[in-house]
Amino acid sequence: KELGLNNEIERLYTKAINKDKNNISNYINRISFYINIGKIEEAIADCKTVLKISPKEETISILHKILTKNRKAKPCAKPGKYF
Repeated sequence: KELGLNNEIERLYTKAINKDKNNISNYINRISFYINIGKIEEAIADCKTVLKISPKEETISILHKILTKNRKAKPCAKPGKYF
């Protein structure tokens, strides 16, 4: 049940991104979602995309560095459960 909901949420975020590929808010929402379900590599990829669109996005730059450095770390919460 939770997997189906996560798939639907991911689909909706992706649909919003595809409608406006330069709207970084949609990417940031999906980054947050990916982090919360433990999809760190996907979150890193979205961070890179945001930084291509808006290179001066300082918060995402910092987040990208943290995620990249800690990509092998164990999550601090159970995947799928929001903090």
